[in-house]
Amino acid sequence: VLSLVDTDPAQGKKMLASLTRYLRSSLKRSRERDATLRQEIELIRDYLDIYKVRMGKRLTYTIDIPEDCYAQRFMPMLLQPLVENAIQHGLEPAPAGGEIRLLASHRDGVLQLQVLDNGLGLRHDTESGFGLVNIRERLRSLYGDAARLRIEALAPTGVRAIIEVPYDSH
Repeated sequence: VLSLVDTDPAQGKKMLASLTRYLRSSLKRSRERDATLRQEIELIRDYLDIYKVRMGKRLTYTIDIPEDCYAQRFMPMLLQPLVENAIQHGLEPAPAGGEIRLLASHRDGVLQLQVLDNGLGLRHDTESGFGLVNIRERLRSLYGDAARLRIEALAPTGVRAIIEVPYDSH
C-alpha cells in the first residue's frame, strides 16, 4: 500500500479501502460463531480485490453463487483459507498468474461450495496443511459427519477445493 501511494495513488486508495473493509469484517467475524454465506463472500471479495491490486492482470476471479444460497448460515472464515491457498500455492508463483472461481450449489439438503484455480496444481501433501486441518476440524465440530472438505487436482493444471455442509432451505 505504501509503495502504491507514491507510484499509483488511485490503486493505493483502492487497495487501502479493500484492506480496511477486509480487516474490519474479519475482526468482527472472528468473534462470531456463524455468519451468512453472503457475509463470507463479501469478505472474500475484499480479500481478492486486495490481491487483484497486488497481482494486477495476473489475477482474475469470478463468483457464481445462486441468490437462494446467500442467506445460508455459514461458519466464518472457512472459505478464505481455501482462496488464500489457491493464490499462494497456485497462482502467485505461476508467471502468468491465473483465475479463481467460487461456485455454490445445493441439492438434496447439501450446500456445495467450490474454490477452483487454474494455477500450478497440487505440489505437496494436501491432508496435513495447517489451514486444511483447521477447516476439517471446524467442519467436524459443527456438523459431525454431515460435512466434508475434498481437495482435487484439475487437469491440465489447478486445484478444486470442495466444502459440503447441510443446506438449510429455511
